[in-house]
Amino acid sequence: MTESKGGNAGLARLGVAVVALMLVALGGFLSWRHFHGAADMSGVWRGQTSNLTYVIDRHDDGYRLSVGGHRLQVKSVERDSMTGQLVLTVRTDSGLLALWSFKPGQDSDGSPLLLLDQDGFANDQLHLQRQLTSVDRSRLAQLKIAKKPLWSPSFDCGRASTDAERMVCTDPTLAALDVQMAGRYRTAINDASVVEAQKTWIHDVRDACTDINCLHTAYQQRLSDLGGGDAGAVPDAQPADAGAVAPDASS
Repeated sequence: MTESKGGNAGLARLGVAVVALMLVALGGFLSWRHFHGAADMSGVWRGQTSNLTYVIDRHDDGYRLSVGGHRLQVKSVERDSMTGQLVLTVRTDSGLLALWSFKPGQDSDGSPLLLLDQDGFANDQLHLQRQLTSVDRSRLAQLKIAKKPLWSPSFDCGRASTDAERMVCTDPTLAALDVQMAGRYRTAINDASVVEAQKTWIHDVRDACTDINCLHTAYQQRLSDLGGGDAGAVPDAQPADAGAVAPDASS
């Protein structure tokens, strides 16, 4: 009888220990979720592919954002507490309303970086240059959001309805090609065969593209078919990186 009681007491103590460990583990998991969900991505970042400066400032429950010296309008903010991913609905320089997701990570040397996905069509790795200073935040707050698109294709990016159109609205060079093509098309619009060929090209060629490189090739070929000049003479519509914030006073 005594051995039975002793065995039951041992099992009870083991049960209490297991429950305590589970509670500790659950507390740690919830803390981890809270930490990643509330992670502050504020800072001055440099795009590895674009070489543009991204300035991100967490402000109250929202974010301020500038890219290449241009303040962009952030329409909404969503956070994934499991992955730490931040999703901003951004009105870009072209007027396109796009989803930009920022996922925290680490560089090979352990330095922080953000994996940026822009509307599912373009991506970049952002490397932290420095933490924001009070001067940075003040300068960013004073930047005005452009009332009109800074660049755009021949159509209104606010009404982009296909993946191909949205891709054109994410790439300034593609936008310039689209403007060039629209100009050549207008000069030949009285030719019924050109009108039909344009409709076929839009449906079967342009809208069939699933990446930006395909669209570059499609536009260059269509410009060549329309004639009227050098299809490769495309102005660079990419905004210059004017720098969105003042240098760190400590540097």
